Amino acid sequence: MNRCVYINLAAAAERRRSLEASFASASHEGWRLERFEALGPADVARIEGSITPAEKACFASHRAAIGNDLDHDGHLFMAEDDAVFSKHALAVVDAVFDHGGDWDILFTDTVTSDLALMVRLAKRRDGLIARGHFDLVNLADRAFFCASAYVVRGGAKAHLHQLLADADRLDTPYDLFLRELCHAGKIKAGVIFPFVTTVGSASERSQIQPDLGAITPTFDAFRRL
Repeated sequence: MNRCVYINLAAAAERRRSLEASFASASHEGWRLERFEALGPADVARIEGSITPAEKACFASHRAAIGNDLDHDGHLFMAEDDAVFSKHALAVVDAVFDHGGDWDILFTDTVTSDLALMVRLAKRRDGLIARGHFDLVNLADRAFFCASAYVVRGGAKAHLHQLLADADRLDTPYDLFLRELCHAGKIKAGVIFPFVTTVGSASERSQIQPDLGAITPTFDAFRRL
């Protein structure tokens, strides 16, 4: 059995309802949904590092949720509670891993500041959809950020968790830490395109990041492809 675990603060009831409804629309045999109670700044007060308390709580929440799943053999779909699932999301993830991909992490959407890549993917989108095909883009040398939805291959969970546990100081936000691991060759990460998840309107009111002004709508528009 594969699990999808979403991270959610107790006070964020509307986000919880929205994500659970979205997951239900993508229901697929062999997957079940579980909630992980998000850690807050008070829970990580003793963790050293230069990032903000909210960023530490985000990092620690992902790390703990992955650690809780180590006794399960299946793949782990990690999602933050502003994620929105395509109705095909789980079926596509199964198809990718059924074909023997050796990815450690597959993002189901992400943000890139590589304009050339954005243009190339946008041009290919309609043709891929028409044929029912997907690209798997290797992120080894790509500028990317955001980790609101990704799948950890079952056989890679222990390795990834150990890399996260080795970070006793938190000086880099979680998504950028994953990027550093990818660029250093410590994990193999890719992204499915066209994306099979995106972000809902709740992402416009981030619980972690400050307001990024006009940049966020631009990135979110690309993610909603």
